[in-house]
Amino acid sequence: RVALLPLLLLVGGCQEEIEPLHVGSKDFTENMILAEMMAAMVEQERVPVQRSIPYGNTFVTFEALKQGRIHLIPEYNGTGLIYLGQPPTSDGDAAMERLRPLFADLGLTWRDRFGFSNDYVLTMRPERAQALGVRTIGDLARLPEVRFAVDEDFTKRPLDGLGALVRRYGLRQGTTVTHKIAEAGAKDRIIQALLQDDADVAELFRTDPQIEEYGLVVLEDDLRFFPVYEPAPLARADALQRFPAVAAALARLDGKITSEAMRRMNAEVDLNGQAARSVALGFLIDQGLLREPNTAAAAGGEAVTIAVDAADSLSGPAGQA
Repeated sequence: RVALLPLLLLVGGCQEEIEPLHVGSKDFTENMILAEMMAAMVEQERVPVQRSIPYGNTFVTFEALKQGRIHLIPEYNGTGLIYLGQPPTSDGDAAMERLRPLFADLGLTWRDRFGFSNDYVLTMRPERAQALGVRTIGDLARLPEVRFAVDEDFTKRPLDGLGALVRRYGLRQGTTVTHKIAEAGAKDRIIQALLQDDADVAELFRTDPQIEEYGLVVLEDDLRFFPVYEPAPLARADALQRFPAVAAALARLDGKITSEAMRRMNAEVDLNGQAARSVALGFLIDQGLLREPNTAAAAGGEAVTIAVDAADSLSGPAGQA
């Protein structure tokens, strides 16, 4: 017994030191889908994974990554430049080349990109844009004021957010409707403000399915204010060292996702009420990226018909139910 006690203590200590790879995401649909993909790819390499999907907004999630509370997130290269006060660029390759050494100093590693770009866009109702003669963001400067509907995070971004946009284009900002993107149905409420004429312009993402669903017009960014936003895995270097299999698992996602595919996946969640995790797994299975697919997800489930108000989508309470 005396001889075995040190060995048992040693084994117990080793077990306590095994920390799972903590995968997090921001609090909007696309980022959660991408995080679920990364988590699934890593898990099939027998790496223990803990999920915080979603973790929080842009700034909260990035701080958690820097401090080691989470180890892996999907991030956008344009946002990465903004984090470090770097001038934005529309050249994705140049952005990655500039980012990698800067983030290495923080102990963070950018992996290769997923294959698509999801830029911020400003949208309008087509009849409103036509009546005002607006095709570009610059055309908005002719208006006496511009009423915005945006997500709250967009108002806090110092270099590529609402304040910087208004200054760059010389716009006269009127009332601004804001919603926390993490709240159920927030995206719908932003669009409803536009449709109900409580706002002239709504801020969305280029891969948001609501743009096509509601027939919205995307204004041309004629001054190229918005930088490129191409997502890629961003990981703590020490976590990649602890789990060598993670790099190879993430590499299988390189260039695999198109803008069209991402828009369809976002639609499955935001418009059709599917869970981000099941949509992510479905894509990976269809692409042959999961060697051992989750059988429950692969088998699908029984269809349920739900009646909702015509003005609602399934990103709100009906989808959650």
